[in-house]
Amino acid sequence: MKKCPECGKTYDDTENYCADCVAPGGGPVKLKTVEKPKPVTPKPKPQPVVTDSGVRSAPSGMRSLGKNAQGYEEFLWLKDSSVMIRVPAGEFWMGASENEGGDYTEYPQHQVYLDEYLIDKLEVTNEQFARFVAATKYVTEAERAGRGEWYDAGSGRWVHQEGVDWRTHYTNSTERHPVGLVTWQDARVYCDWAGKRLPTEAEWEKAARGTDARKYPWGDDTLAWVLLANCADEALSRKYPKWELLMDGYDDGYPASAPVGCFPAGASVYGVMDMAGNVSELCSDWFDANYYELSPDSNPEGPTGGENRVWRGYSWAEPWFTRCAMRGSCGSATSSPSMGFRCAVTPE
Repeated sequence: MKKCPECGKTYDDTENYCADCVAPGGGPVKLKTVEKPKPVTPKPKPQPVVTDSGVRSAPSGMRSLGKNAQGYEEFLWLKDSSVMIRVPAGEFWMGASENEGGDYTEYPQHQVYLDEYLIDKLEVTNEQFARFVAATKYVTEAERAGRGEWYDAGSGRWVHQEGVDWRTHYTNSTERHPVGLVTWQDARVYCDWAGKRLPTEAEWEKAARGTDARKYPWGDDTLAWVLLANCADEALSRKYPKWELLMDGYDDGYPASAPVGCFPAGASVYGVMDMAGNVSELCSDWFDANYYELSPDSNPEGPTGGENRVWRGYSWAEPWFTRCAMRGSCGSATSSPSMGFRCAVTPE
């Protein structure tokens, strides 16, 4: 193919001069040969490779750690040094069963299909959040407001206290504790930095209960003689005598949050830790009390809008183990020492 350098009109290779244009000296304008662009081979996306052990190697940004004790693949997410667990695609029962005694927001129980995803094995820690802040200079919403929610031991009440933010909990002895006093927006910005996202509440619930509709992450019984989760108990009452609601006869040894992953007996069927206590966890969804009556049966992402965000899982401040189906909500700007988060990823 040839092209006129003046008007841009194209001709086939048998022509030598433009039929319309005249050169400055009065003669015809000579056509120039247009080189054909070289084909560009698209760079293939990195694909997992199945090894002899049956474990797939990790794409870029992750390193395979093999299979955990529950038989599911784990990966080290290099950006924030978190361990992530691969949850296979498939259906599970979401919501409370009729004999579970759940809140009306947990009904009806319904079957949901989810694509494969990765979820953090542990809640995001003070140490990880500090690395994020050091790298980005991010200032949390509680820091900008100059105050945060705090339990006042003298009055036995929760109050908003000046100078309280996530750093209030961050000491040399709490590096491995879950970060608290972060809002939904704070959590989202961390996820963006790490190359991840907040899990949907459907993803959170499946990671907690698996596919057999179990009541708790470990099964259907409370197993009171086993340390399963961190909740409001006798350890809390020793530090805060005015705390009213406690799990009698249970002592996990921690008056508030505990280091992540220190209750292995309470792990879910996939090996995900701390889903029945420690801190409540923010999800990506807007909250709608009646959402289950209308939600899609495949990869639900929650309502398109709303006033509050979903959180899942009770914390060290409640005297109960969390049922997997339990739902909660809070404002997007809410932050609390008992509220944290974990991240999820959609595989390439």
